[in-house]
Amino acid sequence: MKRRKVVVTENFERNLDGLEAFRADHPGGFQRALERLYGDVLPLLRKQAHLGRLHRTGQPIVERIRLRLGGGVLREVLVEEYVMLYLAGDDGLVLLSIRHQRELDFDFGD
Repeated sequence: MKRRKVVVTENFERNLDGLEAFRADHPGGFQRALERLYGDVLPLLRKQAHLGRLHRTGQPIVERIRLRLGGGVLREVLVEEYVMLYLAGDDGLVLLSIRHQRELDFDFGD
């Protein structure tokens, strides 16, 4: 089974910083989610990228990002109380965005 390369976008990193501030009232939960993301979820997705649910969006910016990054399938996966949006391609995963379930939508700084 092929292990895919993982690319973390600047937007994903900004989202993590924002979530850390968003969850300042519960830093242990945020830390636990990071440990689960990097320790469990990403290693599994590197082997089986199709495990995430297909994501359908009406946001034109998401389609532009997907095409600019070479295509692939837009998927999402739950990590604790967070929803992560990623692009699954033949060779790798591109981590696009992560948000708390209480947030309304993914933010791409449009």
